[in-house]
Amino acid sequence: MKYLCLLFFILIFKISAQTKIAGTVLSDSKQPLLRASIILTDTHDNIIAFVFSNKDGSFSLNTDQYGSFNLQVTAAGHEKKNIPISFIKKNSVIDLNAIELSSDKVKEIKEVVITRNTPIRQKKDTTEYNVQSFSNGTERNVEELLKKLPGITVESDGKIKFRNREVERVMIENDDLFEKGYQTLTQNMPSKPLEKVQVLENYSKNKLLKNIENTNRIALNLTLKEDAKGNGSGIYCLLRQVTKRI
Repeated sequence: MKYLCLLFFILIFKISAQTKIAGTVLSDSKQPLLRASIILTDTHDNIIAFVFSNKDGSFSLNTDQYGSFNLQVTAAGHEKKNIPISFIKKNSVIDLNAIELSSDKVKEIKEVVITRNTPIRQKKDTTEYNVQSFSNGTERNVEELLKKLPGITVESDGKIKFRNREVERVMIENDDLFEKGYQTLTQNMPSKPLEKVQVLENYSKNKLLKNIENTNRIALNLTLKEDAKGNGSGIYCLLRQVTKRI
């Protein structure tokens, strides 16, 4: 019983130690911006946390860290805004109120070109991570890379969770090669060939039911760099590397 009480107090302390950052993202015409990207980074540009704005432009982001940070707010067709933030104690609440982003049509055209450099993007039920933004080249396999992606956790047995919800499948270029035994893939496949990691919410194996059926299932899709795809032989060679490590 005393261990349960101790665990309870630890959880209460962890929750109470969270710092909350809130605000509302608006256009320069005072209209709320849906799915604006709000990314909190430290002084070394490491991503600490991220959220996307709601339909009314509001967002709420939590972190258990404190110090000096940068809040990057971006939305398609608008200029990016960087907001320096500092808090010296935990359990703080920072309300940024309205954050206005200036419209920039030139920027909107450029964004079509530089989309690959955006660290995190969200489109409907898909959250997409740009691997280059999180990798430093020391990762030995996919699992070590996944541990660096905000919102994704990897348990000791290799099971993956996205925002505390279990991931059922890990695919390569939308091919489910290992089904539910995806640890074989994530723990043996090198991370260097990866270009993006996509989190697919409401995933369904039946393509006819995509965007219709609300499955509440989550899958990961690993997309490869062009040189890793080749003409089909690239993926074959990649899978040979995986099976050799087993």
